[in-house]
Amino acid sequence: MNPVVHFELPANDRQRMADFYTRVFGWKMQMMGEDMGNYVVATTTPLGAEGRPTSPGAINGGFYPGTAEMPPQHPSASHAGCRVIFSVRVHIHIL
Repeated sequence: MNPVVHFELPANDRQRMADFYTRVFGWKMQMMGEDMGNYVVATTTPLGAEGRPTSPGAINGGFYPGTAEMPPQHPSASHAGCRVIFSVRVHIHIL
């Protein structure tokens, strides 16, 4: 199985979210502008020269403006007997 290398989560209040993750976990947050969709880059671990985390298993990610839209439940989850209790929109990048 390939490892998760990046995460993205929604955030309705960018500054509040950035303050929380910086204070609690020490993450470095970079607020991008409107031209970048108000995205917030979250650096959770040191990066090497190639821009990848230096610690094995560590990942970085980001936050995007929250939305009321929720993606539909993945069909394979339904077939496995799962049901949606609440939805969270998440993007995960796998190499």
